[in-house]
Amino acid sequence: MKHFINLILVLWLCPNLLNAQVTDLVKNLTNPSGLALNGTELYYVEQDGANVSQTDISLTNPNSTIFFTEITGSVSIALKNNELFISNQNEGAINKLDLNQQEPTLTPVISGLRFPVGFVFKGEDLYFAQYGSGEISKINTTIANPTIETILSGLSGPAGLAFDGDLLYFSQYDSGEISSINITDANPSPSPVLNGLATPDGIFFKDGYLYVAVYNADEIIKIDLTANPVIATSVVSSLSGPSRLLIDNNDIYFTQYDSGYISKFSETTLGIDDFEESEMLIAPNPTSDFVKIYGATDFKTYSIHNLLGQVIKNRSNITDNKIYVDNLANGIYFIEIDRIKTFKLIKN
Repeated sequence: MKHFINLILVLWLCPNLLNAQVTDLVKNLTNPSGLALNGTELYYVEQDGANVSQTDISLTNPNSTIFFTEITGSVSIALKNNELFISNQNEGAINKLDLNQQEPTLTPVISGLRFPVGFVFKGEDLYFAQYGSGEISKINTTIANPTIETILSGLSGPAGLAFDGDLLYFSQYDSGEISSINITDANPSPSPVLNGLATPDGIFFKDGYLYVAVYNADEIIKIDLTANPVIATSVVSSLSGPSRLLIDNNDIYFTQYDSGYISKFSETTLGIDDFEESEMLIAPNPTSDFVKIYGATDFKTYSIHNLLGQVIKNRSNITDNKIYVDNLANGIYFIEIDRIKTFKLIKN
């Protein structure tokens, strides 16, 4: 029973210390997903809520205004030339709204898609993933009836897209991978960036870092793309189904799909102690044989707890930053690192 009490304290105190800087801007939404920023106006959609809404992020206590209604199954949005492009998974279509109109009407852009998500612009071209067909595609938005151009196929649940110059980064929700391609290549081939993630969803590139909303891990991580090999660290955890995100200056805006929140986290508000805690990340997760600790070079001890709080394995003087779990039964466990950080582990 003593171990159970200690475990609960770690699970509550450590995430709460880190997440003290999370501000919930909008609540009580129905599966919020896509985000887009136009000046200080943050636009968002609810996948099952039939609304496109906006809120002014410059205000301390912003109110939300429904901008457009009667659209369902919207997962992603993107802004270009004061037009808001909106996905519709139910119809397999992309539509757009003119933000200059007092009473905007929905204009069809293209149809015949399979779950379009992950909108990102490169010039006038709108790149998007087709989650249902495992493809990354693009259209020229200056053309009235654009033709779909397939950039890459054979993927496993492509979900989020982000550009760094001509490098297009993308997440694969089903396989837990982050990869990239150079769109100037005649036949682009994916280059692996990071794997073993628990359903990576929305991604955003900023200043050499790739930020990833990891849906089933309930956290946002950032990948240092300038490091070789890349270094992945946790930015904020204990969320409720983070789905889509964008960054404005040092503020990370993100949707929490499961709780119905749109939230904000500022990296500059982290104290030294908080930052040190946020540096740890385990991957792959789920796993069948081992997990590796990223963002920590000299951790000394770990213990593995079952759901009853019982310690079923512990070690000290670890030198390879790997924790082997191949001898554990399949299920959910908690790994406590040096008594300061606890992770939920899925063994399969």
